[in-house]
Amino acid sequence: MSAFDSSSVEMRPKMVGQRIKRTEDPRLLAGVGRYVDDITPQGTLHIAIRRSDQPHARIRSIDVGEAFAVPGVVAIFDAADLDGDLKPAVPTSKMKNYYATPIWPLARGKVRYVGEPVVAVVAESRYAAEDALEHISIDYEPLPFAIRQTDAVADDAPLLHEEAGTNVIISREFARGDVDKAIQDAPVTLKGIFRMTRKTAVAMENRSYLAEWDKRRLALTLHSSTNIPGVIRDVLASCFDLPGNRMRVVAPDVGGSFGGKGSLYHEEMLVCALARKLGRPIKYTSDRLEDLSSTSQAFDELMDVELAVDRDGKLLGLRADVIGDIGAYSIYPWTGALEPVQVVSFLPGPYRLEHYRGRIRGVLTPKPPTGPYRGVGRPSSTFAMERLIDMAARKIGLDPAEMRRRNLVTAEEFPYRTGSGIIWDKSAFQECLQAACDYLDYPSLVRERDKARAEGRWVGIGLASYAELTGIGSRISAAPGMPINTGTETSAIRIDATGAITAAFGISSHGQGLETTLAQIIADELGCTMEDVEVQHGDSALVPMSTGTFASRSAVIGGGAAIVASRTLKAKVLEGSGASDESAGGGTGRIWRDHPFACVQYLDDVQGRRQCGLFADGCHPA
Repeated sequence: MSAFDSSSVEMRPKMVGQRIKRTEDPRLLAGVGRYVDDITPQGTLHIAIRRSDQPHARIRSIDVGEAFAVPGVVAIFDAADLDGDLKPAVPTSKMKNYYATPIWPLARGKVRYVGEPVVAVVAESRYAAEDALEHISIDYEPLPFAIRQTDAVADDAPLLHEEAGTNVIISREFARGDVDKAIQDAPVTLKGIFRMTRKTAVAMENRSYLAEWDKRRLALTLHSSTNIPGVIRDVLASCFDLPGNRMRVVAPDVGGSFGGKGSLYHEEMLVCALARKLGRPIKYTSDRLEDLSSTSQAFDELMDVELAVDRDGKLLGLRADVIGDIGAYSIYPWTGALEPVQVVSFLPGPYRLEHYRGRIRGVLTPKPPTGPYRGVGRPSSTFAMERLIDMAARKIGLDPAEMRRRNLVTAEEFPYRTGSGIIWDKSAFQECLQAACDYLDYPSLVRERDKARAEGRWVGIGLASYAELTGIGSRISAAPGMPINTGTETSAIRIDATGAITAAFGISSHGQGLETTLAQIIADELGCTMEDVEVQHGDSALVPMSTGTFASRSAVIGGGAAIVASRTLKAKVLEGSGASDESAGGGTGRIWRDHPFACVQYLDDVQGRRQCGLFADGCHPA
């Protein structure tokens, strides 16, 4: 039977939504996965990095001492040795009141956080490079610094980046209505200062990088434990003045990220610069201590928030001032606005709120930069808002579940624009709350709580409602003018002479099972078996444009590209065979080559959460 026998498509059970074994698991569970540290080309050199032990200091001098006497040491580099070899990465943005800090491989002139790379030792082995580090001494002139965000925002605070003229490198405000009057006139007000402190991702696989310079093609290849190979390719091509077809970034098997591997790092720039300079493969694998001290960290937000309600529990107004500690640099490509802006964007949450003002300041401090981490903006904003909701319920004597029920946006009110401008086009806020209460038998739970308290035991019930944004569309990502557009993704699907199907994507899996998910989608669309489909990903050379995997976008946008490409390809096959099938429609895509190859860039222009339909009847990708 042909893989494209249209009479069999409707009879074949759908794969999407079925419980099936993941196609990538056999190699991973058998220990035959291929990670960056498993790749060691002939002639590979290894680097070890001397990192700053100062939070803020000027580099007076660097003395390598007897480091070159260590057997196997090849070269030692500081920032001055790389002058002219590359340009900095600059996390640009169109946002007002924003300064983009340049990012270099090694500290130039001074250090700005403990863990910042200062000196790189290149040796025949990592052991030799580590031994040589012991001989290097750095003379620092300590500089004043403000470690807390409340101190760093002061006008007279010591500056980390003097050229910026301030430590506050991003400030924004979202406003609707007259919140000051609403709070002034409200019968009940609640106020609190909430703090979400720093944390960091600890993936099973540490960050690892291997760069190779091709002298014949004058091309760089970087193997990186990243979840955004396309983004890294684009920025490194700019840094090294290379066209995209001579800058390749490959993310092989990646052992977790949690957001920590979703940004550009000094070490990626460093191994590429040294590989081109020395003409040999250069490898760096961080140890756990390095990962903890130099991987981007997660939100450090100080939120001063005030809520106004009436006696019946109706929310009247919300006012917030947020200071986000973004560390020593604005991270590429997300910028220092990534976390603090989303805190005030999501603070109103799923609630009906007429009057709102949210102000943020993103401030530089001598700590590792903050970057993507699970749930950007939502944990902080949900924590502050839900605490205020509970405080208000207690103050007016209303059940916490009922307090939420009276203020959650209802089905009749969609699409609903929040005070920060986010549009919830459709969701089930009320239904989710009710389903949770029904599942737990909330009235019985309340009686058990009250009984326990009467017996002197402190027992409570925790409730929280929040709205999640996933599969981020183009309008949201394009508006701030970041270096990337998160609403686009690419799929290239081809059939060979044996009928096997190869599908290439710009996404990059790091544990989500995307090879299985995308194969399910393609099998359903083309009417073939899962075994017919090979999914390729994590390589910037596979498709013309790629972004990566983050923000729960890959099944929505990568899957959308798979649907459009599959239907386009199927239509061409049926057209070539003289057959017809109404199901071959359903989307438009750009065809770069004739049958049997289709490459489609999928563009999602829907703001807010979209209903993709991948797990329903049909999809509406256009």
